[in-house]
Amino acid sequence: MSAPRLHASTHSLQIVDGNNYILQRLYSDASSFSVRGMIEEIRACAAPPVFVFDGPRSLVRRRKVYPEYKAAHEKRNPKTQPVRDQIFPVLNMLIDLVKLTHAVSLRVPGFEGDDVIAALALAEKRPVEIVSTDQDFLQLLVHPHVSLQIKTLNVEPRFVRLYKTMVGDHSDGVPGMRLFGPSKWARLDKVAALHAFTTRQTPSPSNSFGISPAFGESFSTSFASLLPFWDVVGFLPVDYALLTKHLHVGVADYAAIDSILKGFFQ
Repeated sequence: MSAPRLHASTHSLQIVDGNNYILQRLYSDASSFSVRGMIEEIRACAAPPVFVFDGPRSLVRRRKVYPEYKAAHEKRNPKTQPVRDQIFPVLNMLIDLVKLTHAVSLRVPGFEGDDVIAALALAEKRPVEIVSTDQDFLQLLVHPHVSLQIKTLNVEPRFVRLYKTMVGDHSDGVPGMRLFGPSKWARLDKVAALHAFTTRQTPSPSNSFGISPAFGESFSTSFASLLPFWDVVGFLPVDYALLTKHLHVGVADYAAIDSILKGFFQ
C-alpha cells in the first residue's frame, strides 16, 4: 500500500490522519531525508492542510466498551520493537514540527484522531479529502462531499462498519463473529443485519440472513457479544466546542525546523 500524499493545489480541504501519514513514511524510511520530505510536502500546500493526531488517553473510551481494543499495539514484539523504538521519537518530534509550518493541527484529549477527523469532515460543507490509508474512513463516503485518498477495501461505504463488526478488524483487535469470513459475508443479507445493529435488537433465530438456519441461530445467540465490536469500530461523537478549543493554527518558521532537525539527527 502506498503512503498517503498531500496535494500542493486542490479544491478540497485536506484533513490529514497525522499518525497514519507520518508512520506510513517512517516505517519505510525514518531518516532525516524522509522527515524533511514530509515538511516540504506540507510547505508546498497552497492552502493549509489540517493535521489531526490521537489525543492523550485516546483509547480509554473504547476500552471501557471492549477492553481488548488495540491491545496488541502495546505488547512488546522482539521482532518489531527495535523499529518502534526508533520511529516513535521521530513521530513525537514531527507532531511538534507541524506547528512550525502553516498547517493547522489538532489533538483532542480522550479521542482518537479518527473520531476528530470524522467530526471535522461532517461539519464541513465544502469538499473534504481525507489523507490516510485507514479504511475506517470508508464509512464517511456515504456523504458526497467526502473523499478518501486511498481505498483498498472493496465494501460499500454503508456496510463498512457492519463488515468490520462481523468479519473483524485485525488492526483494532476486533475478532468479528466466530466462523464468519468473506465467503459468508458475500451471501449475508447485509441490509437486515445492518438493521439489527442500528436498532440494537437481537435478531430472530428463525431469520437465516441469506446464509442458513444454523447461521441465524448462531447470529441471534452471539448478537449481544457482537455489539461491543459494533460500538468500537464506529466513530465516537466529538463536541464541536472541543474541536475549536484544541485547534492550533501554525506559524511557519522553517529556520527553526531546520535547526531542530539538525540537532535531532546529528
